[in-house]
Amino acid sequence: MCVSKFVFFFLIIFGLPFVNFSASAAEELDPMVVVESRTPQPLKDVSPWVTRISRDELDQRQVYNLTDALRNVPGMAVIRSGQEGAQASLFSRGSQSDHVSFLYEGRKLNRGFSGTYNLGQLSLNGVSSVEVLRGSSSVQYGAQGIGGAVMLRSQPSEKRLQWNVEGGENQSLSNRISYGFDDSGWNGLVATSFKATDNEQPHSQFDHQSGSFHLKRQVSENLKIDLLGLGSQNEVHYPGNRKNALYPIAGQYQEIDGLLVSPGLNLKVADWEVRGFYSYSEDNLDAKDSFSDTTYEAGTHSFDLQVSGEVANGLEITLGGLFERDTFYKKENSTNLVDINEKEDAESVLP
Repeated sequence: MCVSKFVFFFLIIFGLPFVNFSASAAEELDPMVVVESRTPQPLKDVSPWVTRISRDELDQRQVYNLTDALRNVPGMAVIRSGQEGAQASLFSRGSQSDHVSFLYEGRKLNRGFSGTYNLGQLSLNGVSSVEVLRGSSSVQYGAQGIGGAVMLRSQPSEKRLQWNVEGGENQSLSNRISYGFDDSGWNGLVATSFKATDNEQPHSQFDHQSGSFHLKRQVSENLKIDLLGLGSQNEVHYPGNRKNALYPIAGQYQEIDGLLVSPGLNLKVADWEVRGFYSYSEDNLDAKDSFSDTTYEAGTHSFDLQVSGEVANGLEITLGGLFERDTFYKKENSTNLVDINEKEDAESVLP
């Protein structure tokens, strides 16, 4: 009996260093990114072509708009038509620029005035990560996602206040403030940013202001609500073509305003779960030059609802619907000859 105890204590004392050594040498696995879908999917059907850009990576690269964030993503080509603030478009795997969907916490961003998104005027302040989905899985976003999908996340990881101020050449000034909090049952992230630069050419100033918020609350054990908003105001000046005798042209610019507001809920009743949100987004553009003043307005109302539950042992049913209404308005103030106000509805059902 004494010999057995001696052997036991011997193994414990002299075996511990080897146990610790094995634990410290454990291999760290690469992080895995999972992109949500409307219904559960087996692992073999989930697209492996996902690129995630974290907040830390964005800060290290000093990237503050979506154009610069997507430049290093495989299979993505970002084209900007000119100076900072000018129209920038994304081409995924050879598809057209209007074949990629852009979402902010699951809500589609407005497609703008030509069916494309102006990435250079979309700030990443308040965005916790950017996820780029490519491959067949993006078909869940319809015809607008056949080239892929870009998802902006706004999830506070910790309670903190972050304030960055930068300056540079061409009278450039940047100011960004973000605040994450978790207090009195509310969890959220609020951010605002400002950017101004004269750019390299005369009369080519770019001014940008934006703000965003994402608030979440667990009202009860079965009910969770969230509210998010995103707004921006941009003013881009265009000096014209250098080969033109009138170059540079003063007073030629575009003023672009964007807005997104969306409340949502998640409700569980017995074995059933109801998820849905309403989203309203709009873009306003005023294009001014020496001869005319043209106004464009594009708006979208969207309602998304999904109900799922287990009706029998091993049998689950998911029902859903989507209603979307797009409006477009254009007016030429110099002649009043062009006046368009059209509406387009889109409905879908998910069995």
